[in-house]
Amino acid sequence: NWLEQYDAWLYAGLLPVLFAVSISSYRQLARLGARVLCHMRRNLVSGILAMPYQQQEALGGARIHTLLTLDLDKVGEAFRALPMLVFNIALLGCCLVYMFWLSPVYFSFYVVVLALAGLSARWLIGHSGHLLNQHRDVEGRLHQHFSAIVSGACELTLNQPRRQHFQHHVIDAEAEQARQTMVASENHISIMVNWVTLLIFVILGALLLLADSPWAASQDVLAGYVIMTLFIRGPVLSISSNLPILARGNIAWQQIQEAGLTADLTAEPVSSAVVAQSFGTGPELETLELKEVAYHYQGETRDEAGFALGPVNLTIPKGELLFVVGGNGSGKSTLAKLLSGLYAPTSGSVCINQQPVTDLAELNSYISAVFFDFHLFNQVLDDTGQAVSDAEVTAWLQRLEMDKKVSSQNGILSSTRLSQGQRKRLALIVACCENRSILLFDEWAADQDPHFRKVFYEELLPWLKSQGKTVIAITHDDRYFALADRVCKLESGQLSWLYDYRKKQPAIS
Repeated sequence: NWLEQYDAWLYAGLLPVLFAVSISSYRQLARLGARVLCHMRRNLVSGILAMPYQQQEALGGARIHTLLTLDLDKVGEAFRALPMLVFNIALLGCCLVYMFWLSPVYFSFYVVVLALAGLSARWLIGHSGHLLNQHRDVEGRLHQHFSAIVSGACELTLNQPRRQHFQHHVIDAEAEQARQTMVASENHISIMVNWVTLLIFVILGALLLLADSPWAASQDVLAGYVIMTLFIRGPVLSISSNLPILARGNIAWQQIQEAGLTADLTAEPVSSAVVAQSFGTGPELETLELKEVAYHYQGETRDEAGFALGPVNLTIPKGELLFVVGGNGSGKSTLAKLLSGLYAPTSGSVCINQQPVTDLAELNSYISAVFFDFHLFNQVLDDTGQAVSDAEVTAWLQRLEMDKKVSSQNGILSSTRLSQGQRKRLALIVACCENRSILLFDEWAADQDPHFRKVFYEELLPWLKSQGKTVIAITHDDRYFALADRVCKLESGQLSWLYDYRKKQPAIS
């Protein structure tokens, strides 16, 4: 009686310990999962941002968005499921060891049935792999269409037939395919889970049939096996239900591998202090030079030649105001990306101070640009990544007559929801405040009214030149050509002529 009373107190005392350990372990797993997911997100973003611009272009914005959202979430889900999977496998292993101790004969039969369950589950998961791949691809396309709802809001609102077609023939069709692939894959998963459950009940039936056989074990052993079979049903079902999560995570991981980002994903995060120390200033710019620079775009098909720029020879001295002109498709944007280090030349070399550039990041550090398809950030930062003083930003806002619409607080612009022309003025402010040696403007004045177009050419560009800046402007405004030091023209990827307005004569150099 005393022992039974002691056992009851011991059992009662262990209950709050179990409760506390369960809560603690759950919290630790939650913290671990959140920390690892945060770690992976930071490193994936770091890896994408560290990619050469050409590689980012090749991946495409839609795929990068899918990697950062859909695929990374699936990898995170798989990681969060992994500790519980390991726990249940360990629990199952302990139960099997105990059952082997009870009866090696019964255990051999048990192992055969469990091996059959494992092999069948693996086959079903493998068979549903292509369905999971299809579902992932459809989900990726749906994410692209959802982005188009936001970016194409004007066009969809104006054009009702297009809106109806987009909704019913694009979104609805992809959503239906997503439903079908999800149902098909879930059907395989349900078959697997219920097949494993069926095998457990087969084991129970076999144990009861063996009870009357000549080689049956004792009633105590049989009772132990029945109890353990019922007990391990929970871990086995948990393992089988977590396998599809791991399969989805594996598919997502393969997508990240194909993008070449797994090394960055598993590396230790780089601290902001180390990043800040990596900013350095190179020698002062004296000349930016292209020597026999050529760049080739591959055609979409084997028979298509693609576009080629160059070879181009061009020397741009410090403090020069250079206009680049040419028709659509002449190679102006490609030349701008070569000058700024976004593209690496197919052949030839880009030189700083007559020294060939071996690291495109070095060339990037000399140039600030406002491209035609620019993105406007609301943080105004200097060349070291520090916030520009509000006084300096305010002076620029006043110069471009934006101080009545936008203000700066701690280097952050109060608003960027403005017209395209006004947004371009803010982008110019952001670029100029970086205080780099070269400023590149790609059709900046195209979205400005006549007043600000005149301000840009007659006031702003000469003022930047007087500050020692090298300014490269891609433009179609021939009425302002005489304000430039030189004007170079591109035709079909070739530098056709270069006119020196200071000497009033053409000169290719």
